[in-house]
Amino acid sequence: MNLAVNLTTNISINIIALAGIIWCFSQFFTSKKYIALLSVVWICVFNISLMEWSLCAYIYALFDAPSMMFVLICLFYLARFWVSGYVAQDLWDKSFFSVNVQYVWIILGIFLYSGILGYNFVDIYHLEFRITLFILCIISIVSYSLNGLTGWGIILCIIAYQMQILGEMSIWSYCIDPFLWVGCIGMALWRGFCFGYRICVGVRNGKKMA
Repeated sequence: MNLAVNLTTNISINIIALAGIIWCFSQFFTSKKYIALLSVVWICVFNISLMEWSLCAYIYALFDAPSMMFVLICLFYLARFWVSGYVAQDLWDKSFFSVNVQYVWIILGIFLYSGILGYNFVDIYHLEFRITLFILCIISIVSYSLNGLTGWGIILCIIAYQMQILGEMSIWSYCIDPFLWVGCIGMALWRGFCFGYRICVGVRNGKKMA
């Protein structure tokens, strides 16, 4: 891996890790200045070398490079977190990765990863590049109809693939990775649980009222 790719990959992993740690900090602290200080400390700890390896390097060695889509989602979250309150809030109210798009990604992951594992689905991972690009164009149009930001995000993923920003990965790996896919499934299950819980509570309250 050349130096430029190694740098951009490390930056991408840092962006995702920083988004996750800021989300955790925001659950306990309200002061953005305090969160910023803790974030700086986290970045230093995350990248400092211990026995020639940093936490960032360990994560890359264990899990490989993240998808560009995952990086863009985390970038949008960080921008919305730090900029909200300084610009009109309605500029940030729209999610980068809406619920409807998450369902599209769940379906995409089912076809993609089941094909890799050799199950009886269409193996879209090993299709010709032109067919793959055509499928991605359709997905980008569908995603754009559901959420304009995600549609543009797919275009950025394709551009990043052409530039090989994160190395010589498949174009699918630039658009989706297992962590993003499992995250979409987890959020869908959580929404289903919350919906079922509200129905149960509503039924109980209805019986009590009767």
